[in-house]
Amino acid sequence: MDNGAIFTVLVFGPLLPLVVVVAGVVLFGAGFAIHALTGTVIGTVSEMTRARRERSYVRKHQRDITLL
Repeated sequence: MDNGAIFTVLVFGPLLPLVVVVAGVVLFGAGFAIHALTGTVIGTVSEMTRARRERSYVRKHQRDITLL
């Protein structure tokens, strides 16, 4: 048996549960990182547009008050 065959037998034999767990942890970590990054980007963009929304809200309600 060469080294590649031994590695294949170990990975897909007795070490398979460990390989599955490690792969799951890596995929979970990557998903968490992507989720955190997208949440940060969306939060930043939302905060950048917040001032504009607040100014618009104030302008609208100032018009309503002057009509009273």
